[in-house]
Amino acid sequence: MQKINVIIVEDDREQAELLRVILSTSDKYNVAGMAESYEECVELLNNNKIDLMTVDIELQGEKTGIDIISYATDKYKNILTLVHTVNEDSEILFDALKAGAGGYILKGSSLVEIFSSIERLQAGDVPMTPKIARRLIASFKQNKDSGGQELLSKREMEILDFADRGFSYQQIAKHCGISRHTVHTHFKHIYTKLQVNSKLSAIKKAKNMAII
Repeated sequence: MQKINVIIVEDDREQAELLRVILSTSDKYNVAGMAESYEECVELLNNNKIDLMTVDIELQGEKTGIDIISYATDKYKNILTLVHTVNEDSEILFDALKAGAGGYILKGSSLVEIFSSIERLQAGDVPMTPKIARRLIASFKQNKDSGGQELLSKREMEILDFADRGFSYQQIAKHCGISRHTVHTHFKHIYTKLQVNSKLSAIKKAKNMAII
């Protein structure tokens, strides 16, 4: 059986080696190369027959993983791409999918989850970390007419996510680089938008709406 040629695009060498080891556990895959930048990846793509790439978003140099995905999708139509990143931003997620990414998983996923995602991508599935899938659903919901109800901003979703994880107002302020008073103001806006009157109610409703 002909092996599936893979490129690992990752500027964190420890992460790149982790992915290489995961792929080497199967006779099905051949790591044809590893790249730390857009330029290195383009060179590998142009000099090898590549079937699949794992791509981080943030890379060395000015161009990002999204630029790589766009290039590969435009020039080599059949390449499959799995994004493997720490970036949870909804806009980045949509940009990656629009560029041609076939899956999106977060760093911190277990070895089994990573390998399973690569296998699923190869099988025609669209692997996503559950948190990313919820973000995708939430983004679609935010674009729908909700009867005049204003939905949460990116910052408000971030703050509510921290609250769901048990962070205090002071801890949220520290992580977001804002004052405790600003956090309190954000919560007042969240309560108004979600039509609730407590933090627990806001978290529960946001989860029901797949916002967090």
